[in-house]
Amino acid sequence: MSLEDLWTKIESKMDSFKQDFDKRIDGLETQLSQLKTECTARIDDLSEAVVEVRADLNLASNWIGRVEKYQDLIITGVPYSPTENLKTVFRDIAAKLAYDPLDVPMVDLKRLAKPPIAAGSAPPILCQFAIRNERNAFYSKYLSLRNLNLEHIGFNNKNRIFINENLTPQDREIRTAAIKLKKEGRIQQVFSRDGVVHVKSRGGPAEACYTVEHLRSCSK
Repeated sequence: MSLEDLWTKIESKMDSFKQDFDKRIDGLETQLSQLKTECTARIDDLSEAVVEVRADLNLASNWIGRVEKYQDLIITGVPYSPTENLKTVFRDIAAKLAYDPLDVPMVDLKRLAKPPIAAGSAPPILCQFAIRNERNAFYSKYLSLRNLNLEHIGFNNKNRIFINENLTPQDREIRTAAIKLKKEGRIQQVFSRDGVVHVKSRGGPAEACYTVEHLRSCSK
């Protein structure tokens, strides 16, 4: 075999090797691209799953918070006095709600404020009822009255006294957003039942709102 023939044979094998090498490289690049696509899809799926789990945990945590507050009511609008007796304030409110003095519910009362409390300010009063049914009955009587004011408990003015359920921070956020939507005329009514905020649109039934996002969908 001549030197020229040998060189031609070597070049042919080199070309064949190069073509085979290029095919392998192309195959690896294709596999890497497919793997990247699969990994991205799996990461997206995992991210969505994590978001769903976090949302479920948040809802569960908020539900537990509601259960812990089932026996509570919040009274707002009563000015603080250094000599006040919250038991007397509560009994006066109960009397206006047509309670017999012997049937006034047992409650634990405290101002939701750190001392010292400025005279004339009106921090909310937390009412923790011993029996939940009595709490429900008390709240129902208040909702039926709808015009409780300071004059009813011995003050010299008619500013309103409000009684509401003790909501979790998340539900308070929902109620605040709902009240804003009501002022804008986008919903007709806002109320809470068993710690859950409900809204009612014109011509529609009341709907429970468990998140701010859900609330926005109810107001469209």
